Amino acid sequence: MDKSVARLNIEHYQKLLKTDLDETKRQTILRLLAEEEATLARLLRSAAKTGSKADGIKADGIKANASNAAAGRIDGLTGDAIRTNPAKTDD
Repeated sequence: MDKSVARLNIEHYQKLLKTDLDETKRQTILRLLAEEEATLARLLRSAAKTGSKADGIKADGIKANASNAAAGRIDGLTGDAIRTNPAKTDD
């Protein structure tokens, strides 16, 4: 997958998270966002290993943000808080 496609997908998921979603859809989008961020991190690490430029983004930073986004804490690229419903839990 191309890095620009991964970035566009991440941007799309981030926009969706800013809309009114039920908890099931929100969790699905968070999972997709984390997967896409992990893909981008992998692509950036691969580019760094081959000596090509990684567009100024550190792969390690993206990886850490993907983990945080998956946990519903922050937006993977901007650091904005993601709305979650703390009353709801997955049992």
